[in-house]
This record gives sequence, C-alpha cells and structure tokens, in this order.
Amino acid sequence: MEYTLGLDIGITSVGWAVLANDAQGEPYRIQDLGVRIFEAAEQPKTGASLAAPRREARSARRRLRRRRHRKERIRALLVQEGLISQDCLDTLFVNSGFAKDVYTLRAEGLDRLLDEEEWVRVLLHLTQRRGYHSNSTAQAKSDKETGVLKQALGKNIELMAKKGYRTVGEMFATDEKFRVVGQDGMIWRNTRNKSGNYNFTVTREMVRQEVAALFAAQRSFGNPHAGESLEGRYAEILFAQRHFDQGPGGDSPHRKGDMRGMCTFEPEERRAFKACYTFEYFKLLQDLNHIRLISAKGDSLPLSKEQRQTLIALCHKSPDLKYTRLRTALNLPESVTFNRIRYQQQPGESIQEMEERLEKKEKFTQLQSYHEIRKALNHADKALLPALLQEP
Repeated sequence: MEYTLGLDIGITSVGWAVLANDAQGEPYRIQDLGVRIFEAAEQPKTGASLAAPRREARSARRRLRRRRHRKERIRALLVQEGLISQDCLDTLFVNSGFAKDVYTLRAEGLDRLLDEEEWVRVLLHLTQRRGYHSNSTAQAKSDKETGVLKQALGKNIELMAKKGYRTVGEMFATDEKFRVVGQDGMIWRNTRNKSGNYNFTVTREMVRQEVAALFAAQRSFGNPHAGESLEGRYAEILFAQRHFDQGPGGDSPHRKGDMRGMCTFEPEERRAFKACYTFEYFKLLQDLNHIRLISAKGDSLPLSKEQRQTLIALCHKSPDLKYTRLRTALNLPESVTFNRIRYQQQPGESIQEMEERLEKKEKFTQLQSYHEIRKALNHADKALLPALLQEP
C-alpha cells in the first residue's frame, strides 16, 4: 500500500497522520493519526532556555580567548618596538619582588620618567583591564545586575571628578576607597570586582584617557618608547572590539560562516532571516491558518476573512499578545475555545476560570523584530527616514 506521512513538529509535540493513497498517488483515506507530547526544552520554573548554561560558557570562552589574543599582540608589539627582549619578557613576572606595585607606577608615570621595565609593566597591566564598554544590544546581564554596575560606575566617575584625580590609575593608587588593611596591619589594594559587586568599575573611555595622558607625559620626560606611532598602534590593539553582531574573522578557526540552513523546498537557496519582516509576516499568516475555533458541539471552524484581518491588525499594534486578547478582539463566547490550547480543568474551577487562566498564559505569534525596529525608528531623526526608504 502506498501512503503519505504527515508530520506537525513543534517544540513540545509531534503530530502525525498516515494517509492511504490510490493508484494515482492521491490520498483517499486516513489510516491512522495521533500526537506525541513531551516537555519543552526549558526550565519548568523559570522558563529559561536549557541552552543558557552552554551559551554562557561559550561567551566566557570567547571573552578569555580574545583577551589572551590581545595580550599576545601587545607583547609582540613591545618586543618589536625594542622596549624589551623576548627572553626578558618571558621572565619578567617570574620573580614578583617588584619595589613598587603597578598602580603606583601608573600614578607616578604622570610626574616622572619610567624606566623600560616600569613602562613595560604599566603597558601590560592596562591590557588586562581596559574598562567597561556598554553594548546594550548584546547585553548578557540582567537588568538588575546592569543597574548595580552602572550605579557603581557613576560613583567612581563622581569620585574622580570630586577629588581631581587625573587618571584612573592615580585614583586606584591613592584613594582610600581602594585600600584594605589586613588583620596583620598590611595594606593592600583591592581593585577586583566580584559577582554582584562592581565597586571598582571604570569606563573604557576613562582608560583610553589614561593611556593618552601617560604617553603624553612620558614623551615630555624624554621616554624614547612613547612616540605617537607606538601610542597609536598600542591603542588600536588595546581598544579593538568586534561589533556585537560580528563573529570570528575570516581566517579564524572559530568562524562558522552563514548560520542559516538551506531551504527545504529550494535546496540551492538559504532560508530567510528570522528577524526580517517578510518571514515574520509569513509566520503570522501561517499561524492564523492553523487556528481553529472549537464550538461547544465540537465543530472546528477556521477564522473568517474579517477575523484574520482583525488579528493581523492587532499583531501589528501590540508586541505581546495572549489568547485572552484574541478572544476579546474576536468577541468570542465562553463556549468557543482555541484548538492550539490544551484546556485542562482543575478541581473546583469553572470553565470561564479555566479559559482565563490558560489563555492568559499562552502567547500568540509575535512580530518581535517588527516592533523592535518600529520602537527604534520612533527615536530616530525623522528627517533621515525618506533617505533610508530610498536606499536599495
């Protein structure tokens, strides 16, 4: 017997149907059908993606890899410019018995000539902590944590202005806020941030200003390794940062290329981007076609043309839609339910309460990227919009 297998694959279920085909290959009878339901790939309590730990670990690997690569390029630059030999650089930190800590050198570098070893230590130290740079689009921290960070950042900016510190290094070296007295009476400097504590955060721009101030001061004291050419190359490496939507470079072994898969129906073409309007609108129309209104008698009815237009307009108007909004917009009676919601009545719960509870929880298709772009355009210069619309 020839047959056709149909699958409806979702994130929590797979629906299937087997149709018997006639001699011409046309289906004429449903042989069997059913559905397999399973748990969504998310945390039951929080709804967080199960991929979140893997994503965070990948982000940490990238951050550490890029910082290591930045330090390697800075080290190579210092050797190339003749500040230090490779052998001396390899053994520079083997013995940590330096007469002065590096923050003191960063402060003194504004007022006196640093020798080659001191200058190398300062330049390498700046490479490790180059300041906070906001990238809201790719922001991984929660809103609460970001608020704590920015609050601590504001306090340090205010402290630096209030006490007249010329650079971040001078503030860290001299201000009591960053000094800790141990039980043995030893004084040591605490400039490390810990989880949830960002008291020692400064901006990328503040570090950039310190680099410029140190190079300018050393040039004035006659340091032969503080020329403008070296400063430019050093700053270029130190402050280089990929844009949030850029991955590894073209020759990087970590590059993945275009992450889109190939189209099922046009194998030579790639799939559309999820964030483009044509895909989002197609998905909306597809989901509207899948909606069925179930009457009290069990009849299954598709949406009428007028009902579709009503919901299309509603989706373009509101960025977040629950099925309760759909019921109100379509003016549906209590006896009508949606086929895409699994209604399960709890003990002592009325039908109306059950519908309200489940439909308030279930989300309908969202035009997420459409609304994000729309929101961004509200803050854009309106005079630029005609020019943007004319661009291909």
